[in-house]
Amino acid sequence: FIILIKYQDKIKNKFINYLPHKAVSLLRLFKVQMKSKSVTQFVLILIIALMANLLAALAFMIVLLGFDIDVMTIRGFMAFEAAYFTMSLFPITPSGIGIREGSRVYFFALIGCSQAAVLCASFIIFGLNIMLPAVIGIGSMKYFWKTKLDRS
Repeated sequence: FIILIKYQDKIKNKFINYLPHKAVSLLRLFKVQMKSKSVTQFVLILIIALMANLLAALAFMIVLLGFDIDVMTIRGFMAFEAAYFTMSLFPITPSGIGIREGSRVYFFALIGCSQAAVLCASFIIFGLNIMLPAVIGIGSMKYFWKTKLDRS
């Protein structure tokens, strides 16, 4: 422990030298942001992010209840989170299409859920969370463009 404290800066510099340049700049940016923001603001944002994640999991599990699959357990929540984590590892598709569905089917099949029901529920949630707001947003853009043209 004493050696770690004594050579702390050297160890930190060696570690930074092995990281990619973009990762180092991202960590420095994070450090600057943490210094400029208050701890209470950080905790508040963290709580909001956790609540959003829990609500997304709850929404998916409620849709699965419509297919007569009860996964309102810790196992269901963990399967959702594992699928969410997998989806975040592969950000190569537009809006996560395919990766999201495949990971949900895989992890929920591990706990004994019907693959077809999980796939359908995943598409329903995609429609509610992505497609519906996009359609409403297109309508809103048309409204604001029309209003802007009327003022001209």
